[in-house]
Amino acid sequence: MHISLSFRCVWFGLRHLSYYLEKDPSWTSLSDRIVCLIGRVNISAKFHYVAYGPTSCYDRPTNKWIEGSDLASSHGGTRELFIGCKAGVEYVGSYRCHNLDALHPGGTQIPSNISASKILDIALGVRRPTEQVVRRRYLDGQIKVVATGLEYVGFNNQLYDFLRKRIADDRAELHDVTQLGKRKACDAGLRQGAKTKFRKTS
Repeated sequence: MHISLSFRCVWFGLRHLSYYLEKDPSWTSLSDRIVCLIGRVNISAKFHYVAYGPTSCYDRPTNKWIEGSDLASSHGGTRELFIGCKAGVEYVGSYRCHNLDALHPGGTQIPSNISASKILDIALGVRRPTEQVVRRRYLDGQIKVVATGLEYVGFNNQLYDFLRKRIADDRAELHDVTQLGKRKACDAGLRQGAKTKFRKTS
């Protein structure tokens, strides 16, 4: 049976997920096998997905375009897949990645239910190139994408249990901090009330 875990915005994207993994040295080696694809996947069959990436990505240090999707390095390998959901980010299992470039030679238009802004972020990066650079690259004003097949091959229960425990621990810690803050605020209010009462009766 397929199992999924909704983290309900405990972190916001891959950076926070990496933070969890880095806190335990035994999981550090797994970091390069994590893919977090928010707004970039379509379900194709039971438990299987098709992911989309830009046909090229801008490399700011060299001021050049690197041909191929950001997912190209995953082709032929197995990755632990996280996708976006209404509650935040969801772990859906272990997936083998397949090159589907041959289905759309030269790329295709972004599917209507794929986030164009997410594709744009991957293609251009956080620090965007100049408008002139972008216009020269996309003469027709269209950013094309290529597909990667994601074949479900299993579920990493150890990873699932580890993350579930980390989230539970963080929630418990947050609850303790919140309760401590409330107690301090209450104590401060009582002290202030006592001072006010003393001034009135003196």
